[in-house]
Amino acid sequence: MNNYLNKARDLSKLHHEGQMYGGNTYFHGHIVKVVDIGELYEFPEEWVAAAYLHDILEDTDATISKDIFPVEVIEIVEAVTGVGSNRKERNKDIYSKINALTKRGSYGAMAVKLADRIANVEYSILHDGPHYDMYKKENTKFTKELYPKGDTKCPTYVYELWILLKLKF
Repeated sequence: MNNYLNKARDLSKLHHEGQMYGGNTYFHGHIVKVVDIGELYEFPEEWVAAAYLHDILEDTDATISKDIFPVEVIEIVEAVTGVGSNRKERNKDIYSKINALTKRGSYGAMAVKLADRIANVEYSILHDGPHYDMYKKENTKFTKELYPKGDTKCPTYVYELWILLKLKF
């Protein structure tokens, strides 16, 4: 495992300490699930590091540094971190930032956000009906905003993640 990958894992585990996700710690119940999806689909190391860190700016007081992490990791984490006073505003912010990266040919933020959404939907199906309904309601907008229709440069496994998400609804 790459040095910054270890640091991403350790930083996430440290800063999510005490947070719960159902009956598990947030790190083991959610973060590791997102990383597992990324590893299953053979994400590049930068994307896996970003998967470890994807909620760190939103849910903790941690920061991430260019001295430790590659620029791509930081860009992905910042893109999947929503800024706004409510969920609708935060999602709009996320979609805008992911689309800006995608237009540059960088698909990491889209892939990490998809892995995050899949992990959340799977958890909701098993444990938490109301959140499932929220994700289902949001899915049309989520897909409309982010789906890379006709983008021949988009990696095949990103399209496979879209299929996996569609199967959840």
